[in-house]
Amino acid sequence: MNGDSKLDPSEDFPEDLDGLPADEVSVLNSMVHRQMDAEYVEDGSLDPETEGRNEELRLELDDRDKKSGEAEQRQDRGEHEA
Repeated sequence: MNGDSKLDPSEDFPEDLDGLPADEVSVLNSMVHRQMDAEYVEDGSLDPETEGRNEELRLELDDRDKKSGEAEQRQDRGEHEA
């Protein structure tokens, strides 16, 4: 990452989001969204790489939210993770 608040399509992107800590995924998500905003303003459309990264992040965050919700439900029922 270049220190910018956006993640250019030419910059490296992790192959496995599942292995990253939640705060790193959140930072990547923010950077990709800022890149999307810039591309819409400058080009009127998204770079396919940026669009793909956004989708990968959306799926990862949805999966983490689902797992978190399931863990909270187990905790509310007094169950422990196996």
